[in-house]
Amino acid sequence: MQQNSRATEQRGGKRKSIGKRKLSDHGEAPQQQQTTISELLARNNTPLVKDQHSGPSSPSTYKRLRASSPSANSPALDRTQDLISPEKMYNFSNSEPKAGEAFAQRISGSDTSPAALRARAYNASSRPSNFTPHTGAKKLVVKNLRAGPRLNQDAYFDKVWAQLDAALVAIFNGRKPDASLEELYKGAENVCRQGRAAVLAKKLQEKCREHISGKLRQGLLSRSADGDNVEILRAVVAAWNTWNSTLVTIRWIFYYLDQSFLLHSKDFPVIHEMGLIQFRSHIFSDSELKPKILQGVCDLVLADRKEDNATSLDSTLLRQAIGLFHDLSVYTSDFEPQFLAESENFFTSWADAESEKYLATYVENCHRLIEREVSRCDLYSLSRNTRQKLAELLDENLVARKEDVLLDQNEVLGLLRTGNKIALERLYTLLERRNLGSRLKSAFTAHIIDEGSAIVFDQDRESEMIVRLLEFKKQLDDTWLESFHKDEVLGHALREAFETFMNKGKKSESSWGTDNPKTGEMIAKYVDMLLKGGLKVLPGRKTEDVSLADEDAELNRQLDQVLDLFRFVHGKAVFEAFYKNDLARRLLMGRSASDDAEKSMLARLKTGKSRYSWGSF
Repeated sequence: MQQNSRATEQRGGKRKSIGKRKLSDHGEAPQQQQTTISELLARNNTPLVKDQHSGPSSPSTYKRLRASSPSANSPALDRTQDLISPEKMYNFSNSEPKAGEAFAQRISGSDTSPAALRARAYNASSRPSNFTPHTGAKKLVVKNLRAGPRLNQDAYFDKVWAQLDAALVAIFNGRKPDASLEELYKGAENVCRQGRAAVLAKKLQEKCREHISGKLRQGLLSRSADGDNVEILRAVVAAWNTWNSTLVTIRWIFYYLDQSFLLHSKDFPVIHEMGLIQFRSHIFSDSELKPKILQGVCDLVLADRKEDNATSLDSTLLRQAIGLFHDLSVYTSDFEPQFLAESENFFTSWADAESEKYLATYVENCHRLIEREVSRCDLYSLSRNTRQKLAELLDENLVARKEDVLLDQNEVLGLLRTGNKIALERLYTLLERRNLGSRLKSAFTAHIIDEGSAIVFDQDRESEMIVRLLEFKKQLDDTWLESFHKDEVLGHALREAFETFMNKGKKSESSWGTDNPKTGEMIAKYVDMLLKGGLKVLPGRKTEDVSLADEDAELNRQLDQVLDLFRFVHGKAVFEAFYKNDLARRLLMGRSASDDAEKSMLARLKTGKSRYSWGSF
């Protein structure tokens, strides 16, 4: 306890000495050891707490109070901060009084009347505050900032273009640029970002035009003086391929310009299109080069038309030349008209020369020529319009102009007599290109009547009449089906011709000097032969060729063919008379090969009663 009291006294003594030192700093001699707050307030005659009717106390008041108090730094004065009014506590003004205001307040602070204090407090509270939470952040302005020197855009553009110009020259000459592509691309991009895209595009366009119209064009003109059309075409195609590769490299360097400016510009095309336009304007449209380029392609096609194996054709060059015309958009306007004119001249001369040969040879060569023209259109990407116009030229020159050659009756009859189905099919297909296939009716009818009459009136082979007629009918049916593609007009002609020659009459000893045809009688005898002997009686047919299970089916098929031939006969009464006699003889003598075949034949005759318009059994 005694130790604690001594420590307390020592701390009190130290506190008193500190207070004395602070008072002595203000130049006042300490008269007593402690000064109470009430004495301080009474001495300065300044209220610490504002009147309830007065305004908020100003911070300058407290500063002045603390400055005038001899014990301003004492702990007792610090505890007076707990008595600050709520209005002062919630005043968030962040503005400090300026030097002039503080000086004015310090001068006017001598007036400590309540009215003066209220006036000063009102002025302090009515000053505008810089705290504006609803207007957002304020712009920070740095005054007297020393900025660096501004970039000279003209000088920078000249520097970048000098690099780009040197790179373009190197690329045009087939060399690698000194600067990297990345550096060149970055320089072009920076120029575009500075608003110089239009100027850069114009300079690039002029540089490309200078190269194409200058060095490239002069090189091609020098070669055209001595070379033929195909060689000039080859040189132009090679220059076009090189220029395409050059455009790819140029587009890599100026890609930012191409996508950000040229793609949306109405005054400048994109880089690839610009290259096409300039090549077309200065190379293809040149008055000396253009005719040789077009004629070179026509010469290649002509060489292909004249050679059967096409060994002399440079297919790669022809394909690239057609592609060049498509790329330059000159295929329809320039190439197609000249190509069609050259084709028409070739077709005309070719048809005149080939039509002097046999009809079978002519139609075969025509089909070969048409197939080669169609194949060429597919291989070398000729347009659909070109193919259609070529087909019209072929039809006009090979078919329409040579119609009399194709329909020559003697020539057509020769093909029919020899049974040349392939040549007949070629002939019919060629005529159908102009819807002339039905014009073969006259020759077809004449052939059927001539050959059929020869068979019917051949007295030496009269017993073979029906067999020969069946073979002749089958041959004609195959020709109509395979060669004439089931042409309806030619089908009617076949039936009419059969009906004509099978009902012809001719006075002979076998017909007892009358005009009655013998086809009905011979058909009845043929049926009697089939029903008595079966398939073994057919000429050239061996029994072992047909199995027992298929014999009935084959016999029925033969009977159907006979009845199909019988329907052309008008005098069916003759057939009826002979068939009844033969049937009675077979039944009485038991000579029928098959009872089922007899019943099947009778059923067929009854079924065809109304169709054939003949009497009943």
